[in-house]
Amino acid sequence: MEPGMQNLEVSGTTAAALPSAPLGEAKPGTADPFFSGRKHYPALDGLRALAIIGVICLHFGGYLRHAEVARGGVLALALFKAFRHGAWGVDLFFMLSGYLITGILWQSRGQKHCFRNFYARRTLRIFPLYYGTLFALLVALPLVLGHVPAMLSAAYHRQLWLWTYKSNILIARRGLVLANFGHFWTLAVEEQFYLIWPLILLLIPPGRLLATTIIAILAVNLLRIIAFSASPHAAGSPIYEYHYNLTPFRADSLLAGALLAMLQFGGRLSQYRRVFAEIFTCTLPITLLFYLGASRGWK
Repeated sequence: MEPGMQNLEVSGTTAAALPSAPLGEAKPGTADPFFSGRKHYPALDGLRALAIIGVICLHFGGYLRHAEVARGGVLALALFKAFRHGAWGVDLFFMLSGYLITGILWQSRGQKHCFRNFYARRTLRIFPLYYGTLFALLVALPLVLGHVPAMLSAAYHRQLWLWTYKSNILIARRGLVLANFGHFWTLAVEEQFYLIWPLILLLIPPGRLLATTIIAILAVNLLRIIAFSASPHAAGSPIYEYHYNLTPFRADSLLAGALLAMLQFGGRLSQYRRVFAEIFTCTLPITLLFYLGASRGWK
């Protein structure tokens, strides 16, 4: 998750209390009650905790071999299958990032130098820790030791991918996860999204942003379906790495968070709650059927 997001000022005011002005017609620069008052929003902390638990479970037991787990009995196999779903924690992190970043941008629309200030804040919050870590491990430590530690050798010789926020592209192109920096691919995805999304908010008329975001989410999922249909997608295969690590394939989670933010700060979230509930009710059985079929090898 992006450093500094926990310091976002938010409150517990519900969306129903917001003005029901058309999306994009809120007064520029006005502060939404949701983002004023307390230092943080406990509900978002709870979602972060769920995402963290999911990722920990995935790395703790989700990457074990099925044959090894099967020897542990039914309970071990059940835990293994549950832990593998911890990958959804990454999507939850992305969704939170998209929601919070879009909320910040939406509230500052119309302010003087709003996008310049946004990028300046992102730089001050993210770069010091990110580049400080790279400098300490890939520059300072080898200089102090007089050699490159074996555990950092792969990252040292390919560090340009890390310095330029492209480690996710390295994984997708070569299937190479840099030891001790494997999690940096999520930071790369978010940073690449941050480079493009604010410009989209600036260039697209506010009245068309909602429809554009929905179309983009559908396009990402269609792209994923086409990619999976055209090539095997077992873990470790090229198409799997592309789907799992590249920003175009992961943007739907970020955009889903952005969509919620636009509905929240445009005063429309309460209007769409019933629609969302109906869509969820209709699609859940289909989703479960698809999942169960895929897990059993249905074609």
